[in-house]
Amino acid sequence: MNAGAMSAEERRQPRARFTRALRRICERLDAQDTHEVTWTERMFPGEMLRGVMRAESLWVVGSYARGAPLCGDLDLVLKLVCVEGERAPLKKFVSKAVSRLPGVRWYSGDPEVNSSGASFPEAVHIWSKGKSWQAAIAGIREETSAGRFARSTDDIPLRGEQLYADVGDLEEVLQRRNAGEIQWRFLPVDTSLDPLPHPMDVETEILARLRYGKRTRQLLPYLLRYFRDHALPLCSRYSRPSGSAELELEGVYIAMGRPRIAHDRLDTLQFSRVVLMPHLSRRGPNGIWELQRGANHPFEKRLRDIGLYIVKTYSGVPDRVQCVNPWSEGELLELFATEELAREHALEQQQERGCSRLQPAYIHGTELLEILSYADAFELHTKDGACTLHCLTHMGRVIFSEEGVSAQPEPPDFVLDAIVAAAR
Repeated sequence: MNAGAMSAEERRQPRARFTRALRRICERLDAQDTHEVTWTERMFPGEMLRGVMRAESLWVVGSYARGAPLCGDLDLVLKLVCVEGERAPLKKFVSKAVSRLPGVRWYSGDPEVNSSGASFPEAVHIWSKGKSWQAAIAGIREETSAGRFARSTDDIPLRGEQLYADVGDLEEVLQRRNAGEIQWRFLPVDTSLDPLPHPMDVETEILARLRYGKRTRQLLPYLLRYFRDHALPLCSRYSRPSGSAELELEGVYIAMGRPRIAHDRLDTLQFSRVVLMPHLSRRGPNGIWELQRGANHPFEKRLRDIGLYIVKTYSGVPDRVQCVNPWSEGELLELFATEELAREHALEQQQERGCSRLQPAYIHGTELLEILSYADAFELHTKDGACTLHCLTHMGRVIFSEEGVSAQPEPPDFVLDAIVAAAR
């Protein structure tokens, strides 16, 4: 998605709406530019911090400063001076001094150096003590041709404010995309449609067991529809990492709310996709940003011409062994060097489990990597009749090996070496 496409996904507002907001902010700063602010830090929840902050200068930047008739939001840069005590966070000062207005985005600093990480050459100085902000606002001429200022990070399909990321993070993921190490697509969410008309039993179970805040829970039905339309059918393997708005489902790492761009998860064998889904908003873009490995990712290059056999069910889903104990659960996959070994295993399983229509299937390259991410461990059956266990996750070590809870998963290079050797 390019900058123009992202702009089309955003809901833009008439300029006059933001002019009213800017006037209201300037009026409040005129009335009082210094405030005492108290707050607590997450690391020290029991300690109340205090600071006296003074607003020194205010600049308007972005599309409004360039005279655009339609704007996605009102971008403001505010320079604050700490008069006494601790330096208060910008959002705490803004909340007390002018209140939080919808569609207004604040940065601390000045147009050259500020919390956005970017400079704003189009900045217009609007307010400081004794300055005529009315004349400054009137001096910005409306330009019908003005719009978003093109930046290198405009190829990112989500706004920076929707992500827990700075400019460096955005540039890093772009570099990896441009190098072919990762690829992505953006799947818009249409909030006017029923996100999940008829939930299946397993979907209902997952929704019932998860506990999130109200805004994050609004995303879950759309997320489950994504799995219906674009990913593996949900089975039993899902878990929650330490993050309150994170989820792991069938080899997919999911982060909701204001997610980090966790492209590093694709450098492990535990995940084949990363799904980022910000909170729904009126401005948007609303949707799912899905990242996958690209053709030049080291894992993809290593297994490009390498294949093995697995056993699939009649519905085409990889056959897995589920192990559950009172404390945990994990899934085991069987990989075979030859079709004959896979067929023999399928027949044995049909007889032992009383099931039918298990069939061997050849997988290679990207598909092999994706299927590996569905399991916590796999047994590798080689041509000489040997069988070795390889653990992909910590849970795989805990459940399927004898090394105990302190054991770590095998390094990806070690696992890939074993797969390559077995396929030859």
